[in-house]
Amino acid sequence: MPQLDLTWFFFNFLIAWILVLLVLSVLYHQNWSSETDQEQHTNQDSSHNNQWRW
Repeated sequence: MPQLDLTWFFFNFLIAWILVLLVLSVLYHQNWSSETDQEQHTNQDSSHNNQWRW
């Protein structure tokens, strides 16, 4: 039975790392997309606010 236990360990280890990488990639993509949205908003705001008022 040790062979079967080792196989299950590697199988569960692989599934766990796949899930960890999936969660990290989703979080990274979400952070990156919100950052680009924020950059677009700041670019729009700066384009509106760059007119001089005398």
